[in-house]
Amino acid sequence: MSWNDFKGIPDRRDDTDALTSVSIYFSYTDNSKNHLDITIFAAFDKQESWLRRNKGSEYLLSHEQLHFDITELFARKLRKEVYAFHQTSRSIKRDYDYIFNQVYNELQRMQVLYDKETHHSLDKQAQTSWQKKIADMLEAYRDYKESNFSILLRH
Repeated sequence: MSWNDFKGIPDRRDDTDALTSVSIYFSYTDNSKNHLDITIFAAFDKQESWLRRNKGSEYLLSHEQLHFDITELFARKLRKEVYAFHQTSRSIKRDYDYIFNQVYNELQRMQVLYDKETHHSLDKQAQTSWQKKIADMLEAYRDYKESNFSILLRH
């Protein structure tokens, strides 16, 4: 991620210097009678992410990068939940929607907590602590790095 990726227009009502728009993409397709192909990845939206003029420091960029890293962490958590879930073909959509919403709500709470505890990057000690925390958590979920996988359906 670089400041050139931030193509959105700053929101006048927002007093922060930058905004990183991220989300989790989740899809699945039935590739055969007994398997689903799953795709889950963290997505950065260049058109919705923005930076105020003359505010783009490397330090602030590292803060914004961590917003993406937190999203990647929750994409990995979602992959783990979906992979471990024992589903039947009758309830996949409802159950996957539920799992996605649970993980996504947890992601949103962590993003808010991150900005609150770091004071939007102004607390450098808290920023350093969060960087270590997220790096450790990403490592703990390293087995769920792959965006694409298949699972066997249980009937």
